[in-house]
Amino acid sequence: SGAQLFLAVGSCSITGIPGHLVENINLNDVHIEFEGGGTPEDYSRIIPEEEKEYPEAAMFGILSSCGFFVRHASNIKFSEVTIKTASPDARPALILSDVNDSEFSEMKLGSTKGNECAINITNSSNLLISESKVSGGANSFLKIDGSLSKRLVIQNNILENTKKLFDSGNQKSAVVESGNLIFDGIKNK
Repeated sequence: SGAQLFLAVGSCSITGIPGHLVENINLNDVHIEFEGGGTPEDYSRIIPEEEKEYPEAAMFGILSSCGFFVRHASNIKFSEVTIKTASPDARPALILSDVNDSEFSEMKLGSTKGNECAINITNSSNLLISESKVSGGANSFLKIDGSLSKRLVIQNNILENTKKLFDSGNQKSAVVESGNLIFDGIKNK
């Protein structure tokens, strides 16, 4: 609580292992400026489980998010968390994979113009993403993947220069949204 970091090298991870979730993590009033510089190849990189190396901080190498990579987790709460980069970065601010029963509110997320998304969600459920602000020009606020993604509530977010609220492929029924504002972009139809 109350932490500020500038030019942090590398991304952060909050990760459990399959069948053993990390639980009850609360980040409040945390502001981080990461170095940036991530490439599209870094974003598309599949992060190995590395169960035998767990919990070594550097075990994953370069992560596919520029801010936080959260996987195999439950009851995670981010409140008043700022994620931005000092230089352009092709990766989303957050990646949530197999994350359940969690809340992300009052965040400030920077993105690089043309990024696919600010937050990538895969096979996650019962998430609330609310009252957050995204700037920088990502193509969508959220990219939703995986047949297990469901009950995603997106509420009262402000998206500057973002083209659409979410890209869900066939998962449109996974999302309930209300009160989101998109400025200088195109809202989902």
